[in-house]
Amino acid sequence: MINHLVSVPALNRSIIAASLALAGHTAIAQAPTFGYIGQTITPNGATLASPTTFNSALGTSTVGGISGLEWSGSGNTYFGVIDGRNNTAIGSARFYNMTLDLAQFQRSNAPGSAGVSYSSAITLRNGGALSDPGYTQSQRDPESIRYLVASNSLLVSTEGFRQTGNVSNPTIEEVRPDGTRIRTFNVPSLYSPTGSVAGTTTGDAGVRDNGGFEPMALTPDGSKAFVANEVTLIQDGSASAGIHRLTSYDVASGNPLNQYVYRSEAGRGLVELLAIDSNRFIALERGGSANSGAGYAVELWLAEISGATTDITGVNSLGTATYSALQKTLLLNLNSLTNTDNSVLRRGNIESLTWGPRFNGQNTLILASDNNFATTNHLSNGGTGTGDFTQYIALTTSLAPIPEPTSLISLLLGLGAVGGLSVRSKRLA
Repeated sequence: MINHLVSVPALNRSIIAASLALAGHTAIAQAPTFGYIGQTITPNGATLASPTTFNSALGTSTVGGISGLEWSGSGNTYFGVIDGRNNTAIGSARFYNMTLDLAQFQRSNAPGSAGVSYSSAITLRNGGALSDPGYTQSQRDPESIRYLVASNSLLVSTEGFRQTGNVSNPTIEEVRPDGTRIRTFNVPSLYSPTGSVAGTTTGDAGVRDNGGFEPMALTPDGSKAFVANEVTLIQDGSASAGIHRLTSYDVASGNPLNQYVYRSEAGRGLVELLAIDSNRFIALERGGSANSGAGYAVELWLAEISGATTDITGVNSLGTATYSALQKTLLLNLNSLTNTDNSVLRRGNIESLTWGPRFNGQNTLILASDNNFATTNHLSNGGTGTGDFTQYIALTTSLAPIPEPTSLISLLLGLGAVGGLSVRSKRLA
């Protein structure tokens, strides 16, 4: 049962994190701890009361399909992107402006919907007038969203498509707060779907349908982005092989830098990444189904690009290649979280992970689930308890994003306590 957090004082934690960053991002000061604040659930079929910039021509403003969640870095405001694929039945590809009040979250499997508010839905489009339908279905399946503070813009990753009459590449795009596209990043051609639509013919390559850029991370200073394919590329092995190419990007130029391998656990997919710094991530793996026990299997892992990790840039197929993948350590299995009545937290189709504001003096992580626009209610809203639902889970954590070394020099010089601080680092075991 994980309900309490013991953490070092905020100032000491900042000094430790900064010292470790300057030392080369090689260690965590202590084994990370987590606590369960609570959750809230948006009823299936809920709609926005006043969608200020929603393009009604592309559908209704039904809330759901949350596939990526990002804290704005200030207050209780967030961005939540949906994987709507511009389906007219569920509305356009879009993101929500929303607020989450963690104080209203409940440690219950029937928490109600208090604590979440959706202020607007922003249609993702090419540009021009708000009425412009924007992207066609073949161009749009958003999965993750990250906020660039310096430019007040958003990065959105998409999965691409591998369907009959509908084949397109996965993308990384920068968009304005009004949803208009600014630019696209340069995606390596090895991700491009080529060959047969089914992907079962010799010589086929690229992403599988619904298996593209699901996870995306952004370093705390906004200088680097990382994306990975949710499902193994066709040329790298079977769909269940658990091989994910993690590509780093220079955000300023939009060009790829390096590429590494992340290996997910058997029966799991890599659905989100959250950067601690430029070498370490909290990886979100998910498997199972909505109706198995207490829901989906959801795990958080510490993943690290170490000196031993192989740069696979230029390796077209990993089927017979020799490489060293990112180091991994299990951080938290969400089936260990229990509610006030000691029931096990029921996990939805969790696909989102972001930092949140401090809560009772502690750092937070927020997770969200994609209800796949289910039309029947989950048990918390008077339903049967089967099927997917829109869920937000809040955790406390001793982990925190760490700026790059160059941005910490002035901070360390200003902390007189640093000179006498002795930190004995140990690697997670």
